Amino acid sequence: MSVFLPNGIKQCLPNDQEINASLLITKYAEVKTEAEKEDSAKIAARSCTGKTFSGKILGYSCLPRASAVAMKLMGRLIVDQSGGVQESNLCLHPHFGVPMIPGSAVKGAARHWLWEQWNEAEGAEKENLENELLNIFGGAENAGKVSFLPALPYGCAPLEIDVLTCHHMDYYSPTQPKERATDDENPNPQFFPVVKAGAIFEFVVMPTVRGTEVLAEKALGYLKIALEINGIGAKTSAGYGWFEEDRAATKSLKTEQKRAAEKIQQASMSPLELTKIELVETEGTGFGEAALRIIKSEATEKQRALIQVLGAEKCEEWKSWKKRARTKPKLQERVEKVLALAAELGEELI
Repeated sequence: MSVFLPNGIKQCLPNDQEINASLLITKYAEVKTEAEKEDSAKIAARSCTGKTFSGKILGYSCLPRASAVAMKLMGRLIVDQSGGVQESNLCLHPHFGVPMIPGSAVKGAARHWLWEQWNEAEGAEKENLENELLNIFGGAENAGKVSFLPALPYGCAPLEIDVLTCHHMDYYSPTQPKERATDDENPNPQFFPVVKAGAIFEFVVMPTVRGTEVLAEKALGYLKIALEINGIGAKTSAGYGWFEEDRAATKSLKTEQKRAAEKIQQASMSPLELTKIELVETEGTGFGEAALRIIKSEATEKQRALIQVLGAEKCEEWKSWKKRARTKPKLQERVEKVLALAAELGEELI
């Protein structure tokens, strides 16, 4: 079927490499006749060439009270293969174009594993697991107390083309199937995009307003085991979707999480509190230079912070300044200036 467009509009259409990968794979379908129909290899290849966000994505692990673990993909990954306009699909982030695993799939993987344990348990253990299921995931009468967030790549998560070939098309025909599967039938290869093995994803859970961080950590532990034992996504029985924890990446992730939490905390701090933190963390000559800048400035809150730090966390520095000031006029001038500022601001400094 021919699709007619004005030349001006046709010239404005971008090529595949300039279209968002998520848009390309879920919305962009070419209308063709049977004779013009693209084979699945070309469709899958086009799906892997879309535009993705090249910068670092700030994941959900930076959220307050979040618990996270970095898991390395040990086989290829397929999620939401049948959700697009073509015969092959993959779940991509709608804005960034990178692979993602929806929170519903993450929650389902963890819940299924815990349900398996409950199904095999007996006695008190079975009762405890039932309580865990209801607390974490909820039931008919109550909502769960832990939120399972979408899993995003921690770094690069490239796509590649995979293939599944049916060798007996006539035998599996829905209309007139052959009685026996013989070797004289034409194989029918079907290509589809997958996430390449080796990609690292960050899996994040956090307590709801009714939950606790202890419960969220417990849920994260169940999720980690589920990903290592059962996997996630399609074709897990064929080796797809299996993960192992990447301890180095998890450590790095927790460091970034701590920094993000500190930034959020500092955003609500006063200039006095921020200056005190900065001064306490500064060592050696760097502290002396920072103090000198504050003394010469007219920033009252920073001067007050300096005097408070010299009287508490940096009291040894203050004692050293006073001792060395006896033989160093410039240092004596600094000591006298600090004492004058303390008196002016009503701060006690001995």
